[in-house]
Amino acid sequence: MRTRNEQVNLRLSLKELRRLDTLARRCNLTRSAYLRHLINGMVPKEVPPTDYYRMMREIHYVGNNLNQLAHRVHCTGEMDAVRIEAAIKELRQAIQDITNEIIKPDKLTIRHSGLDPESREMLDDDSEHWEFE
Repeated sequence: MRTRNEQVNLRLSLKELRRLDTLARRCNLTRSAYLRHLINGMVPKEVPPTDYYRMMREIHYVGNNLNQLAHRVHCTGEMDAVRIEAAIKELRQAIQDITNEIIKPDKLTIRHSGLDPESREMLDDDSEHWEFE
């Protein structure tokens, strides 16, 4: 377990604090957890809608049925096993893509606008030249 013994005091305007609270709440995170994600280069995703979980259950159900069909094909040889296995692979990829889009946090991308490579390295964390994608 990681210990967090260091404390940072941060002053925000009321508007900034409300924005931080809104963003953290949408992701079901505390202020501290939300900021730690950002510091570690990750942009937290908002909690997915309840329909997401229903859709994922249905997709898993269909995938399980396809898997059973593929097993039957392998045992009896009645259908084209290659096509069924390809469909299962596509279904698994779709599930992974949906999960990546909705749940997993994005990488934080920072660009230094209009600066040469040497200047970019020399910028400190307070620079106003940072742009976020």
